Amino acid sequence: MKKFGIWLLMVIGYFVVMGNVVDSIDKFSNGMVAVLYVFIPLVGFPFLIGIISSFTEQKGREKEIKKKLEKEHFVTSFEMSKDNGIKIDTKNKQACLIINKYKLKSFSINPTVKFETKLIPYSHILSSKIIEDGETITNASTKTTSMAGRALVGGLLFGGVGAIIGGFTAKSSSKSKNTLKKLELEMILDDPSYPVHRIKFFNMDSGVESDSLVGKHAREEVCYWQLLLEYIMMGEEIPNHKSFEELNDYATMVRAKRERTKDQ
Repeated sequence: MKKFGIWLLMVIGYFVVMGNVVDSIDKFSNGMVAVLYVFIPLVGFPFLIGIISSFTEQKGREKEIKKKLEKEHFVTSFEMSKDNGIKIDTKNKQACLIINKYKLKSFSINPTVKFETKLIPYSHILSSKIIEDGETITNASTKTTSMAGRALVGGLLFGGVGAIIGGFTAKSSSKSKNTLKKLELEMILDDPSYPVHRIKFFNMDSGVESDSLVGKHAREEVCYWQLLLEYIMMGEEIPNHKSFEELNDYATMVRAKRERTKDQ
């Protein structure tokens, strides 16, 4: 009802202004009249209200999450604010999952988002994988539950990221179109109450070209977070870095060191 009241005030104010500006609608074509007196009040204003409301709710949600985590002495080192999000606290070896719960309300093109926060220790992250358009691109999991001796199976640390970012995956031959519609990171957790956490990095029904800048940027983001989670699952400290390229270079070093240790 609050949004309806705002819309009503906007419409009344709009028509008052229009009445003072426009002397006669005879000057305008039927199309212009439809835009001025129908489309803008009935479509444009609700759309604008929806965008402003969504932005306001997001900012309010971020403040509330920050307050909750401060009470838990959570120190954010890395964060991803997506559809479902995640924050990582390298100091206390834990992650915070932001669990969005959508609830549709009347007179709004955008859903109102309710959320929960869930703190989990590093040891509860069992595996993570990148899923593109419903197909698993890369998957990483741990052999043991001991943080001291975790071994990583699969994942980006044991393979290149260039092909994934460029849009050429092992699954690409099965695709009928060279497009990207959905890209997400799926985490499997040692928690019966919440066993799977999915972070959507890209979601568009019409899709984009796989090798477009948008597609490559989305893949770089998801690969970056896959790398972070793989460091966690191996029990390795996440190194200081300024870019995805630097983190990937460190991953190459870790891979080489582990291969040398294994051969000795």
